[in-house]
Amino acid sequence: MYRSTDRTDRSDTAAHANLFLAALPRDDARAVAAVAIRVTFANAEPVVPEAHGPSLWLPETAVLSFGERIGAELVECGMVGREGVLGWEPATGVAPSSAIGVLIRGTALSIPGERVQALCAERPALAAALLRYRETVIAQMRSTIAGRLHCRPEARLARWLCMLHDRVEGDTLDITHLRLAEFLASRRAGVTDSLHLLEGERVVRCTRGKIVVRDRAALQGVAGECYGAAETVHRALLGPFGKVGIAA
Repeated sequence: MYRSTDRTDRSDTAAHANLFLAALPRDDARAVAAVAIRVTFANAEPVVPEAHGPSLWLPETAVLSFGERIGAELVECGMVGREGVLGWEPATGVAPSSAIGVLIRGTALSIPGERVQALCAERPALAAALLRYRETVIAQMRSTIAGRLHCRPEARLARWLCMLHDRVEGDTLDITHLRLAEFLASRRAGVTDSLHLLEGERVVRCTRGKIVVRDRAALQGVAGECYGAAETVHRALLGPFGKVGIAA
């Protein structure tokens, strides 16, 4: 499912694909990159990469999910892409505990939790940045809980599609109906029906294993109040984020 590839190039932190890492002070970013391993996720599936142990994850082209493992299953609660990081717990003095899945295949940087704890002790700016990012994930979780209680299934699906769209280059989401259904804890048939409605309104186009966002503004319109609150928090704490307007 995944494999380690190489150490990261620490010579130019501004070139890092992960925006959280690129925004760190140069010395802190270099220290993180010096101990990071690039991992390639070949498949998008709700699994936990246990071979790496508790780790800090900095997605590059991959989009990861986080949640709680119940038995053999991962109950997924949210997502993080190139804008952020998972496994920030060392900033509070404890080991990373979130179970991790893969929504969109690609690469991510991995650092063992104990190394992160040492880095946070040595570099207060890194610890502070992790805690700020944690606030954006808490905001995402608030929106997720509110959406599950008050939003129609179509609005929830549109919200997750907007969130995935925010975290990838371009307008193509490399994800299947089945994987979306797993993430939403919904029936595949229900997700497919909702996607067909969006296709009929020319909001998205679905092909085998891919969803193309055609009209971003309309997609946000379907999501309604389910989407936007967490993204506003992210922009306030960390700067520009996400996509707006009309997709190709």
